[in-house]
Amino acid sequence: MPPALKARFAIVALMGVLLIPVIATSMKGLGHILVCEEQVESKFTIIAAEGKSPQILSATSLEPGENFELCNGLLVDLRGRGSEGQVELLVFITNNSQDEWRGTVHLGLTGKQNITLPVGIGRIGPGDTESDSIDIKLETGTTEIGGSLLLGP
Repeated sequence: MPPALKARFAIVALMGVLLIPVIATSMKGLGHILVCEEQVESKFTIIAAEGKSPQILSATSLEPGENFELCNGLLVDLRGRGSEGQVELLVFITNNSQDEWRGTVHLGLTGKQNITLPVGIGRIGPGDTESDSIDIKLETGTTEIGGSLLLGP
């Protein structure tokens, strides 16, 4: 057999061996992980009176037929509760899809200062709910905060 033909057979065999992991791997959900980047926004006002627990005021508009799921199956629930001098923001994310979700979650707050805080939720199994809380210290008075939760790869 001529050496050039042996080299061609070797290259074809090597390419076949290198393609085995690509062919054998399930790519299910990979596109979802790579392209999903959505956010939910909520505006709320916090009234912090000295010596009292803060009041959190918020309003959400709901329209019939509106889909509240993000990234093809993630349902986000933002809550807050106050104690003297601080507010605890609670983030609950439920994965209603059949695939595991992995990604990053950031809470962006706007008001006197614009800040972005990481949320400690990185993996959510199918049908599971994960949560995290973030404490925010308050000054006395009224503070208007716009919050957005960014879900990304």
